[in-house]
Amino acid sequence: MLRPFLLGASALSVLVACSGESPAVADKAPTDELLLHVPSPDWRDQVIYMVFIDRFSDGDTTNNDLGFGEYQKGSAAHFNGGDLQGVIDKLDYIQGLGATGVWVSPPVKNQVFSSLYDAAGWHGYWATDFSQVDEHFGTLGTYQQLSNDLHQRGMYLVQDIVVNHTGNFFGWDGPYDANNTAENFVLFEEGNAYGDRPTQAPFDMVDRRDPDHAKADIYHWTPPITDFSDPAQEKEWQLGNLADINTSNPEVVRVLTDTYADWIEAAGVDGFRIDTVRYVEQPFWNAFMHAPGGILEKATATGRDDFLAFGETFVGSEPFEADGEAYIASFFGSDAEPGLNSMIGFPLYFSSLRVFGEGAPTSQLAYRLEATMQAYDDPYTIANFVDNHDTARFLTQGSKGGFIQALVMLYTVPGIPVIFQGTEQFLKETRQTMFAGGFGTSADQFDPSSAGYNLLADLGQLRGADSVFTRGDLAVLASETTGPGLLAYKRQYEGEEAFVFFNTARHSIFAQGVDTGLEPGTVLVPRFGEPGPQRIVIANDGTLSMELPPKASWVLVPSEDRAEPPTPFTQSLRLDTALDGATLTTNATVTSSGARPGEQLTVVRNNNLASAQTIMADDQGNVSIPVEVSNLGEEAVTLKVYAMDRGAYSNQLALTTKVETEQIRSTITDPEADDQGPAGPYIRMQQPNSGAQKDIREVSARVSGANLELTLTMAEVTDGWQPPNGFDNLMLSTFIDLPDRDGASVLPQMNAALDGGEEWDVSHIATGWSSAMYDAAEATTHDRGATLGLSPTIDADPEAGQIRIHYRGEPLGISDWSGTKIYLATWDSTQEAGYAELQPEPANWHVGGGASDDPKVMDDARLVVLND
Repeated sequence: MLRPFLLGASALSVLVACSGESPAVADKAPTDELLLHVPSPDWRDQVIYMVFIDRFSDGDTTNNDLGFGEYQKGSAAHFNGGDLQGVIDKLDYIQGLGATGVWVSPPVKNQVFSSLYDAAGWHGYWATDFSQVDEHFGTLGTYQQLSNDLHQRGMYLVQDIVVNHTGNFFGWDGPYDANNTAENFVLFEEGNAYGDRPTQAPFDMVDRRDPDHAKADIYHWTPPITDFSDPAQEKEWQLGNLADINTSNPEVVRVLTDTYADWIEAAGVDGFRIDTVRYVEQPFWNAFMHAPGGILEKATATGRDDFLAFGETFVGSEPFEADGEAYIASFFGSDAEPGLNSMIGFPLYFSSLRVFGEGAPTSQLAYRLEATMQAYDDPYTIANFVDNHDTARFLTQGSKGGFIQALVMLYTVPGIPVIFQGTEQFLKETRQTMFAGGFGTSADQFDPSSAGYNLLADLGQLRGADSVFTRGDLAVLASETTGPGLLAYKRQYEGEEAFVFFNTARHSIFAQGVDTGLEPGTVLVPRFGEPGPQRIVIANDGTLSMELPPKASWVLVPSEDRAEPPTPFTQSLRLDTALDGATLTTNATVTSSGARPGEQLTVVRNNNLASAQTIMADDQGNVSIPVEVSNLGEEAVTLKVYAMDRGAYSNQLALTTKVETEQIRSTITDPEADDQGPAGPYIRMQQPNSGAQKDIREVSARVSGANLELTLTMAEVTDGWQPPNGFDNLMLSTFIDLPDRDGASVLPQMNAALDGGEEWDVSHIATGWSSAMYDAAEATTHDRGATLGLSPTIDADPEAGQIRIHYRGEPLGISDWSGTKIYLATWDSTQEAGYAELQPEPANWHVGGGASDDPKVMDDARLVVLND
């Protein structure tokens, strides 16, 4: 254990001098006094910067390579050289961004290499000793220096920890028998020079064939999870092939608690981020955090009376549901059995990605913000994020404008903003290094003059300058139910108010009659937003009306100035409500009345000013507005009429159009069991859930109006990993060639290109967890093209073996799909929505049977949208 010698304490800090005599410390800690222990901050005020140690900065090249082939700079699967000294060296950069805390990936001693994955444990999540600093990252002394340097700056250290598992050490070579778990049992790394088991007791007892190890019951002797909806598998089976620790064993609880408490004492850790908490039973968290000698007691002894421990659960909520929030809140425990004191806000992440990145209705995010405030007792200390080390970066799916909006939201809603390294440089590859020559990076990415860096610095100043953003109530003021557009909310705290407005659409919108609750004549001025309004004056009825340009993000606050309040818009026009709420299956006409004879009126559909129609009222002040019903599927439509010159408007009409019969239908069949690559030798991933999900059997296209629906019949569709898009073990790439448009032939990141002069104009890349569309204009071998910030609707039916994808043509500028050529290709994805590696030999998590630069196409199909 890490047990330093404490010299003394005061109310403000404890100055520690470590003698280095602890038997668990491999080298002596520094003898100079270090500021390791400081009081806990008010976490509501913090901004945390997450560092992937190996991929951040290489400050000490002498610790890069231990000689086991685990170091290979530039490789995605190997150590690249980043270390704790590199983090220390870049603290000016991190602090200049506005961050007040640093979350480091697990710094503990890790599995040097896994032959099963053909990868090194560079990331820190395959522990062999939870009590030691990994040699690749430095020493305890280096870690203490990082803690000291942070504390001297008024910053804080958050350590990523794991209790659910160690590394990839054991499995079964043959059928698994739950009644005889020793049968077919194997140690994956038996005889390897870099070790075949953890080195820390009792986690070194990994051999089920050894009676003493079996009796100790340190691990669950179970295979990988195959059904994530099964509670027993979730808590007791392996995640991947990671040795699942028996966290119900009292000895395990004691050792893990003591070990992680020692990191607080020895290194001055101020908080924990806790990995994979959903796979550990609730009683463990109560004992780990709250029992005598537990984490909170040990932290309090060092002067930390608010030790933050936020857990990770990769769980979202469906639109307009809050089941994800309820599940996350369950980890807080109860008054009788408390658990963790914070969690990561995954439901908010998924909703913000849908709205800002995929063009979903802003009402989905409005609902999510309200659910966040209601579901958590303390939403102000929930750790929220936009980019994360376990997800595809936002910019691989959404546009830069949408990304900026998501970041503005992150800093202006309750919760602790967490920034993943590289977000400030608008990076697209999740796990690329920040330093030159490492994986995915040709040049250093530490540019404090970049637009993204300065954006986050400005947002940090905005958030830090006013407690309304860190402590205020949140009230949603307006949102759109039909698609992208207006989202507005108000923050209020101790008499201070701030108003946040977004236009998520790619066209201008009109925010009309938004009720602010402010006194008439109040002048709102911009605190953030380019280009923003000079000022907005509140009308006589306390509302505001203004136009927002595409992708606007505005933060407005009341000034001390007062002005003559404008006359508010008046509802003197009237749309006939006979069709309000109706579902139309044929063309219809809506009548508007109340206009002046011959008056020019503006008809706005779905608050889209760019497509607004100008209509003249007749002699009676009436107009007839046609509603066309031709687009395949169901579409929500809103109508509103304005007489802009005199500030008059109508009631809003909401209806639905529904078309079930296609105008065009095309179908092609594909040979069975041909999911073996272009030339036939490819071999599927070897992990147990990988099957025939890449085998296309049939593709059908249906078109009506401006909408296209693709239905893929697959040899197998599975959802055992509970993906939000309804399918797993498949990455589907769809390339669309529109008539009379110039496109690209290269298939980005796939080592392939369309042949025979074929091109594509728009692509759609989907996995079970991601869905994004791209324009071919900026596509290269390595870049998918310009992100459109749109996503089609995906519906998977595992029982029928089908995946249905519905494309709306209007946001894509497509009114006619006739003659469109479609190319589809299947593959496996990485966790971050990249194309999985191809190697000569298959393994659990990469495809075999080819060279790394061979085409990443397991099966493909071509279809032309023409009537059969």
